[in-house]
Amino acid sequence: MLKLLQRFVLVTVGLGGGPAWASHDPLHLSFPENPPLSYSNGSGPRGVFIDALRQRGASTGLVLSFEPRPPKRILAEIEANRSALCSLGWYKTPEREAFAKFSRPIYRDRAIVIVSALPASTFAGAGSLAVLLSRGTYRIGAISGLSYGPEVDRILAAQPGMVMRPTVTVEQLLRMVVAGRVPLAVVTEEHLNWFLEQEPGDTRLTRLALSDLPKTGPQRYIMCSRSTPDDLMKRMDALIGDGLVPGQT
Repeated sequence: MLKLLQRFVLVTVGLGGGPAWASHDPLHLSFPENPPLSYSNGSGPRGVFIDALRQRGASTGLVLSFEPRPPKRILAEIEANRSALCSLGWYKTPEREAFAKFSRPIYRDRAIVIVSALPASTFAGAGSLAVLLSRGTYRIGAISGLSYGPEVDRILAAQPGMVMRPTVTVEQLLRMVVAGRVPLAVVTEEHLNWFLEQEPGDTRLTRLALSDLPKTGPQRYIMCSRSTPDDLMKRMDALIGDGLVPGQT
């Protein structure tokens, strides 16, 4: 039973609590697919966050392991709070703060962007995302279970009928845009740049200039269930320091 729990549990505790975390215990972190920051491929979990944490963990003697998980499943498990669980790379929102603990910030996204494979002239006169969606012509894709920061979340929530929430990875969402299955998509600048690097011959994606998008992206954190011991949260904060990417918090 204990081995089964250890697959998903950040610290070796039983359901409903247990002994405080010990320095020799491994840190198990789940993560949603979020390239280039954290993702999985044929060689296993990798990305900016994972590489930085592995390097820092090795220098302090911490043993780290990482597991990709669907974002909605991660949220459901952390909210259920049946054990101590932590996940890498989440935005802090009021809804999540009601059921989760958060580390120090690990990173600040460069920007939230709206992309389309349609000609930019298609959206002429729509200087903002709010106006674009209020026209009721083109729906926007946003991954189910993810937040895009308070400003963008409010705009999307005001036009729920214009928002598609597929359960896909960001790569799959952008491929849906390229294929014409989704007219618009909301992603981070990091997502877009990574996708374009993987598809160097594809120039069909247009980034729309919209006035109501924040100039910088939200901060990301390690999000944990309420059962996670405070001493472990402090140890993680010490590991994070001023962030996992210098100058990007």
